[in-house]
Amino acid sequence: MRLYEIVKNTMGYCAGNGISLYAWPGTVLTHNRISDNEIQTCGLDCLALEAGSGAVMTDNQVTGNEASFSGDCGITLGAEPWDAFDASVSNNLVRANTVYRNLSGIEVSGDNNAIFNNTALHNGFYDLADEGTDNRWRNNTYETKNW
Repeated sequence: MRLYEIVKNTMGYCAGNGISLYAWPGTVLTHNRISDNEIQTCGLDCLALEAGSGAVMTDNQVTGNEASFSGDCGITLGAEPWDAFDASVSNNLVRANTVYRNLSGIEVSGDNNAIFNNTALHNGFYDLADEGTDNRWRNNTYETKNW
């Protein structure tokens, strides 16, 4: 377990993600705070807490991050473009996270994941988005969803 605080930074012109924390299979990504950052012109997502397969993401705060000319900003379960043919994004647990006032909320592009007890509010495009199959969403607090 590691605790990262990434707060009040300005960054831009990134080839990949602006800020990215990745949970490897079988690991736990917990108690991280990523808040009030300004991220501009990134090639992929501006900010992503990501997981491949069999990881746990719990008790993280992703709040008040601004993005321009970049992709999503929030919690993402999905393969990066260069991993798309090899990555399995499944059997992850996303629990008790707070995703508030970002470009987007919690997005799942994989299958058979559990997304429980999260708060995703006041995000730009959506609070929750499911682009996979057989994902289980329970007891989440949100305003908008995309599925």
